[in-house]
Amino acid sequence: MIYSAHKVDQKVVQISKINESLKDLRSRHIDMRTKVTSLSKITRVSDEVKRLGLTNSIDAPFKIEKQN
Repeated sequence: MIYSAHKVDQKVVQISKINESLKDLRSRHIDMRTKVTSLSKITRVSDEVKRLGLTNSIDAPFKIEKQN
């Protein structure tokens, strides 16, 4: 009976540690998702591209179709 109580206590401690780890991972996931979302915005991408010396295209995009 003492052994069982000790094992239960160990499991409770282990579950507590896992829950804390899960909370940390969730918050890190939200932070990373927010950063990726902000990096993928068109204004942010255009600012980064301008630093590389590239500009927006003057010509409109067109579709290339393969002829049979």
